Amino acid sequence: MNKFELLDYHQENRLASICLNRPKRRNALNGQLLNELKAAISRAESAADVNVVLLKSKGEAFCADPDPTYLRQLQAASLDEKLAEASNLAQVYLKIYRSGKIFLAQVEGDAIGNGLGLLCVCDFVFAVPEAKFGFPEVKMGFVPATAIPFIQRRLAELPARALLLSGNTISTQEAHRLHLVHEVIPSSDISQQVGTFAHELCTQNAPAAMQLVKKMLADLQELPLEHAVKFAAKMNAYSRQTEDFQRGVKALLDEEEIQW
Repeated sequence: MNKFELLDYHQENRLASICLNRPKRRNALNGQLLNELKAAISRAESAADVNVVLLKSKGEAFCADPDPTYLRQLQAASLDEKLAEASNLAQVYLKIYRSGKIFLAQVEGDAIGNGLGLLCVCDFVFAVPEAKFGFPEVKMGFVPATAIPFIQRRLAELPARALLLSGNTISTQEAHRLHLVHEVIPSSDISQQVGTFAHELCTQNAPAAMQLVKKMLADLQELPLEHAVKFAAKMNAYSRQTEDFQRGVKALLDEEEIQW
């Protein structure tokens, strides 16, 4: 069982909660927090009784880079060490993006740099009106390279270029307009509303069906149309072989309400 120092992990009622707990550094990702986040995601993924994973944080920021101490360490690192760190971050993004679990983000503060990268791979993002979002890396001579494949999938090319090349921050309202944020919720209500939504996903939706939908959304973009249609047909047939499908059909035919 993993022991975490920079995040809190809690699991109950098919919901795993991962809370970044580095508030004095605005929950910026450093090597240790990145490793702990990767381990926490793996724990949630391997838990058969978890359907939904909630990412949130303590303090005034959701996750806002940069961390000056971590930057100094990376500056002194070798090329191989820099590549290992970048690969580790990319693996975290990819694990969330391709996970069979549904990932929610509860954003109660700024999501800057890697923090916004995390949001780009979550399935649902809920944010308070006061939060700010952005990739300021170009203003500091950096490139948000590991996040670019996912921001490209999340946004149309024009707003993606504007966000990445300007380095400017945007408001929650603008992030909502661009579909980086699904819903804007006042800070007094966000915990309750996100909790209710997570509970509904766990109890009203078949976990196997959600997992297959996520796989198709991730894979279909890379296929030519004819191959995509064949793949979709195979996934349709496969889904009808799952236990969840059998339960769902039985409940429908018996006119019974199903609880997942």
